[in-house]
Amino acid sequence: MVEHIFELSNRYHLKLSNSGYVLYQLALNEKGVWKRGKGLTCKTFDAVVEMLILCELCDEDKTHWQIVVMS
Repeated sequence: MVEHIFELSNRYHLKLSNSGYVLYQLALNEKGVWKRGKGLTCKTFDAVVEMLILCELCDEDKTHWQIVVMS
């Protein structure tokens, strides 16, 4: 399967591949360019939605990006 990357917003990208979903949070670097940070691997789309909700409700607490969701 060819990998596909979808721009969800100016802060999140979602990559689809054979291994599942990878959710990336974008950060603005010192040059004013949006760059992808560490990816969060999710096995199901429901896990992706749950993680997006969690990040938005927790004001994008970066500690959540250390968790790998395997639902």
